[in-house]
Amino acid sequence: FYIACDGTLYGWGDSEVGQIGLFSKTPVIEPMPILTDIKAVSPGYDTPFAIDTAATLWTWGKANPSQGEEMPGEETGEPINEPRKVMDLVQRVSSSATHTLALREDRSLWVWGKNDSGALATGPNIAQKRPYKADIAALQSKPIVKLATKNRASFAITEDGDLYVWGYANATLPGKDSAALPPKTLPVKVDFIDQVADIALGDNSMLLLKKDGSVWAYGAGPVTLATDASWTNPVHLMDGVVEIASGPRHVLALKKDGSLWSWGDNEAGQLG
Repeated sequence: FYIACDGTLYGWGDSEVGQIGLFSKTPVIEPMPILTDIKAVSPGYDTPFAIDTAATLWTWGKANPSQGEEMPGEETGEPINEPRKVMDLVQRVSSSATHTLALREDRSLWVWGKNDSGALATGPNIAQKRPYKADIAALQSKPIVKLATKNRASFAITEDGDLYVWGYANATLPGKDSAALPPKTLPVKVDFIDQVADIALGDNSMLLLKKDGSVWAYGAGPVTLATDASWTNPVHLMDGVVEIASGPRHVLALKKDGSLWSWGDNEAGQLG
């Protein structure tokens, strides 16, 4: 996806379940317009979400648990290619295959999807098919400036640079075997890093950009070069960075001088 300067959201690639606004059994190679007046998009896992300039949240594509149901009792399980409205007054959104987080203008966090891991921050592990207000009292009313999700795990960065995690977000204890860590059903502050500006999630790793431009990585796999399944201690990778992004097993970093850096797996040429 990309958002053009005039606010038009375009998409291309696979669209078997309507991901780019149409049903196609073959990949679409030309960018297709999906919505207008868009200011933010979360691609999710074949279930995109977009926020328009009127702060309305829209969704389409695959009927993952993260999509929820349009009306109580009307869940069909069928993909949709035409965006449908989810809720109003939304500032930020992040979605995975299992669940979705939506931050509203009043700073409340609304959640829906699977909740067996506690990734909805509602306390009890009860799934929600429609938006439900999360319990974020642990954030002490600090404004959220960034949301991130992966399957069964949730992350939030507050204005002062604190990182909070819940669900199976097992980066809370570096060096511990993730299998030995119980899920968190409410947000927990990560105490081994501060002044966080951004986060990018891979399959088994996490990339963090601090406000001073330094980039740090955690976890196992090609991003950190750790070989076991345990979470590693923080690894400082580079400085002078303004933006980060991650695929399942590779990452990108844009530096202040305009140069783009990449590392991790490269079997498909994803490192450029």
